[in-house]
Amino acid sequence: MLRLFLSLYFAICLGLVIINYASSFLYQHLQDQFYTDKDNELNNLSQLASAFSQLSLSKIQDSIPYDAQLIDAEHMSLQPEQTSAIESGSVISLFDNQQNLNLYVKHQQQQLLKIGPIKLSNPSTELANGIIIFSYLILAVFVLVWSRILWRDLTTLKVMAEQVKQGQFTPNTLIRKQSVIYPIVSSFNLMASKIEQLISSQKQMTQAISHDIKTPLARLKFSLAILNSQPQLITKTTNEMLQDVEEIDQLTSELLTYARLENKQVLKIEQVDLQQLMHNTADKLSRNSDLTLDIDCNQANAFYCDGHLIERCLQNLITNGFKYAKSKVKVTLITHNKQLTLTVEDDGEGIQAKHHKAVLNPFNRVDNNTSKSGFGLGLAIVNKIVIWHSGQLQISSSSMGGALITIKIPDHRYYPSHKM
Repeated sequence: MLRLFLSLYFAICLGLVIINYASSFLYQHLQDQFYTDKDNELNNLSQLASAFSQLSLSKIQDSIPYDAQLIDAEHMSLQPEQTSAIESGSVISLFDNQQNLNLYVKHQQQQLLKIGPIKLSNPSTELANGIIIFSYLILAVFVLVWSRILWRDLTTLKVMAEQVKQGQFTPNTLIRKQSVIYPIVSSFNLMASKIEQLISSQKQMTQAISHDIKTPLARLKFSLAILNSQPQLITKTTNEMLQDVEEIDQLTSELLTYARLENKQVLKIEQVDLQQLMHNTADKLSRNSDLTLDIDCNQANAFYCDGHLIERCLQNLITNGFKYAKSKVKVTLITHNKQLTLTVEDDGEGIQAKHHKAVLNPFNRVDNNTSKSGFGLGLAIVNKIVIWHSGQLQISSSSMGGALITIKIPDHRYYPSHKM
């Protein structure tokens, strides 16, 4: 909106500058031309008046566009120098009470020929009115040109909105970057892209939930059937049913976490002891795994971030490493140059480069290995946490043979991009 306001502001300012310059130039030019023409007319009339002394009054009146009459010289109160000029045959000019010009020249029989009154109208009022109208017309042209361009772009934006309404989230029409509404169009395109992602995510989520919940529910149904036919297996069957219920509960928890991260987060920024956080998370996860967990966090200092989300990020990455590693998972935590760098790598089979982006999407399990438990939400949740921390996530190959996941997050003590 600021760009739109500035565009209109500068268009009007430019129009006013041009109008002021053009008006001043035009006014001065027309006024000079008027007085030049008037002076030439009076000079010509004065020259003619000198030759009128031998003509009759009727012929004089037919020769000029002004009133002419003869008056007695004795009725005129003239200065001595004016009288001398009359006697010498010169033309003198006098103004009356209405500021009209009158020309006097000596005529026959001691009479004076009076030509006038000649109205010397001041062109200022007429010129000013004309130039004001001209100025408004120029300003109207400027606004019209600016409005025409804006109208064209707004019409294009309307077409884009209609395309999105019909489900076409990648509009065919484009707007120039120089357009005053380009920032609005950019925001509109981002919104359309976000809607498309949400719809796609919703479809994937619906399909994944249908599949992931259907499986444990089928097992529960089967277990209930066993209990009805073989009551002596109640202990074993009950344990299996509890596992299925726990799986559904875990899926529900993951879904709620991802759904919460889909919405804009207000991070609870606080000072976090990263070494303590790392050791607590590692100890908790190592209890249920026979794999080796190698931790290096000696270069990690106190850091400002959302401690709860960073802990969840660590938990998901280590759990993911345990799931695919053969024997070892290595975690490195470093704070340097106002930035947290977290790397998690394993000695598993790794992730192919063509799947690096796909694994960050929800419910995406590129290995299709049914022996690996999970719902395809672990890395998607990690990616959302990194995004809300204004950080970066990168997937590459580890020297250990498996996947290497690197996360970089700025210290929010120095880069508070979110509310604290």
